[in-house]
Amino acid sequence: MAPCNYEGCSETPYGDSPWCILHLDFPKEDDPEFTRIQDEKQLKTKEKIKGGDLNFEGTNIYDVDASHVSIPAQNDADFKNATIRGWVTFDGAEIGGNASFDGAEIGGDARFDDAEIGGDASFCGAKIGLGAWFDEAEIRLDAWFGGPKIERGAWFDEAEMYDGAKKGGDARFNGAKIGGDASFQQAEIGGDALFYRMTIGGRALFDHMTINGAYLLESATIKADASFKDVQISKFTSLIGTSIGGSAWFDRAKIGCLRSSDEGPSSFDVASVAGTLSFDRTQFACLEAEEAAYRAAKRNCTNRGADADADDCFFREMVARRKQKKQPIKSLELVVQYGLGYGACPSWLLGWWVLIAFVGAIALALASSQWQNLGFGFAAAFVPGYGISRAQSGIAEWVAAIETIVNFFLLAAFIAVFSRRYID
Repeated sequence: MAPCNYEGCSETPYGDSPWCILHLDFPKEDDPEFTRIQDEKQLKTKEKIKGGDLNFEGTNIYDVDASHVSIPAQNDADFKNATIRGWVTFDGAEIGGNASFDGAEIGGDARFDDAEIGGDASFCGAKIGLGAWFDEAEIRLDAWFGGPKIERGAWFDEAEMYDGAKKGGDARFNGAKIGGDASFQQAEIGGDALFYRMTIGGRALFDHMTINGAYLLESATIKADASFKDVQISKFTSLIGTSIGGSAWFDRAKIGCLRSSDEGPSSFDVASVAGTLSFDRTQFACLEAEEAAYRAAKRNCTNRGADADADDCFFREMVARRKQKKQPIKSLELVVQYGLGYGACPSWLLGWWVLIAFVGAIALALASSQWQNLGFGFAAAFVPGYGISRAQSGIAEWVAAIETIVNFFLLAAFIAVFSRRYID
């Protein structure tokens, strides 16, 4: 008897059909044969899994319970283009080879909690009707999630993606669509984490995640908040073109900077963040990334009308930019940083102005040996031209002239900074 018509399947055809029981389509649910065929499919599925055979490519089955199974290294879990009407569970399973669900359709949940996959895990083009769980799963090579659709949430908490030498192991979620929340909290990825054009219908949680490569969340859409608190990224980070419907927090994150010269530094040029873009106590391995981050945060604050926060981000941006300059400009600009606060700190400028006025008044009193000139010194500091017109000749006149010139500049700077912060 000829085997099943499905290419590569050696199973015996079912009844008069050219297909085996697993590749046979389900009849309609109101068909009297539906229950019997479903039961036979379930029985055959259990027999294959018990025998260590996880080749279900192109099959049409109901539930898959492979929890705690152990498959040797030479065997794969192959569910490419399979249609699974119910749920799939691989909780605690040990799969020595690859786990492929490319093009598969799963009607219920897909669970891989505590699973160990010795090779790649691939879900390219898969559709999952409910949630996907990979909590504390270990994927020794790469994880590919190109274009899957997960109708509800996806959880990858404490998952590990590494090769056997504890390096490599990329995680790719390019084009993935998740209807609810997506959680990657405390996950550890040995290589790059790639999230091109990913769509998340709820929150995206990456807290305490460790990425030993690059983190690329480009042209993605996150409908709610995105949290990157305490995340550790060894290489560069890029959020180009990503849209976040809530706030984005990078608080206490550690962001590396190992990128080839032709690619440029990390980029935080998100398309939009509806809420707050925060980098509180974030640590940057390179100044270019720090500058880019605070420039993006400044734009976000400006768009939200948070002018005071925008000034703080601008100050941090300019500090990072100064540190990248060559000497002697790098040191000379300290006067602008600490003296004028880059125009973003009017209280600093006012403090320096009062201090210089006080020092100038004392200098005038010492120069003229008349301590009653203290009042004259303060007047010379705050009234333009007063010191020149009323100063005595000699050293006192030179002190008054210098004080007038310095304070003319401070007055102009203070007016500019004050109007920028409180009037514009």
